[in-house]
Amino acid sequence: MKVLWCWRCRQDMPMLDEDEFRLVDALFRGGMRATKEFRLQHGIPLQGASIHARFAPVRKAYEDLTGKGDCHENVIMHQGRLDPGIKLLNKPYGRAELANKLRQVLDVPSRSELTA
Repeated sequence: MKVLWCWRCRQDMPMLDEDEFRLVDALFRGGMRATKEFRLQHGIPLQGASIHARFAPVRKAYEDLTGKGDCHENVIMHQGRLDPGIKLLNKPYGRAELANKLRQVLDVPSRSELTA
């Protein structure tokens, strides 16, 4: 199992493979919808359930798959993936890296491209 450093947790975190991620993602989406059926199926109270309670099935599935418990659901769901449309700028970065990333995001040619 691949392990990557998580800046949120400040520790190494086991990464899920694609099949494991699909399983956990389905639980995450169920927690987001928090439908009556999903809550009854996973023993989540129908009234006043906290965000922590709504995502208990996600944390439980991750623990069952990796042996790593007590993780925040966002840490589990990001798994080294970026949401669509997100452009990553790794830290630390210099002025040149920042300028290049801004050009990439804004689709603006560099000075050298303009004068060429």
